[in-house]
Order: sequence, then C-alpha cells, then structure tokens
Amino acid sequence: MYACTTDPHTMVTKAVETLSRHAIAREWEVAEVITDTSPLPMPIFEREQWTAVKEAINDRRAEGIVALRGHVCVAGTATHTELLDWLAYRAAFLSVAEVTSGDRAERAPV
Repeated sequence: MYACTTDPHTMVTKAVETLSRHAIAREWEVAEVITDTSPLPMPIFEREQWTAVKEAINDRRAEGIVALRGHVCVAGTATHTELLDWLAYRAAFLSVAEVTSGDRAERAPV
C-alpha cells in the first residue's frame, strides 16, 4: 500500500484505513505499507519513497500497488501510461482506492 502523508484532505491514518479496507475486500494480503512525505504534485518517479515501492515489486515481495486516487498519478497522462507499462512488464497491478467523505480530514471552523 502506498500513501502520501502530505495530502491535505486525508489524514495518514484514514488513508491507511481506506487502503486496508480496499485490500481486505479483495482478499489481498498486505505486504508492506509505504508512506511518502513527498509533495503530491511531485512526479511519482521522483518521490522519496518510490524506490521502496519499485523494490517491493521488483523483489516480488508485492504483486501490486494499492493507492488512493491522486496519490500515484493522474489517469490518462503519460506518467500513468509509463507506470502501467512498468507494472505490466513485471506482471504487477495498480489498484486505486476512492476516498469517501468520511475519510477526509476534519477541518476546524474558521
């Protein structure tokens, strides 16, 4: 599972809970939880913890990536295509979990 800790809309604990529910619903065993402090706008292949994600796939410790929408890359972009090609070459997958309103960070009234 992969989550960025810099998402201003979703707390890390909520992100991990959402990803866990997503994986459990599909009866997937979670091999590793990787949290990344890189900013969400930073290209995925340049993020600090992306190396750990790649190593988990390359070493076959993980068969795929489960991430929140917006934490990896935008669908339909060249980066998304490059990621899917990279995963396909390794017979791995990307599964994107949706964040519900209940998983969003609570905002204090101004």
